[in-house]
Amino acid sequence: MRSKDTPAEARQRFRCPACVQMMTYGRGQCENCGEVTPIYNWRGFWLGLWICLGLSAVGALAILILG
Repeated sequence: MRSKDTPAEARQRFRCPACVQMMTYGRGQCENCGEVTPIYNWRGFWLGLWICLGLSAVGALAILILG
């Protein structure tokens, strides 16, 4: 049964590499087989990626301006 707060496409977006079952976003393991999920399914991956990209852009801009 689906929750009204969580749309289906946001809830189960990734497939398990071992058993090909749809996985819930943010889980560390597949609910079906217990396989460790890919890193892009972990909670902090996307936030960390955007922070690193932002800091890199700010650093590059500072180097260009301060020369």
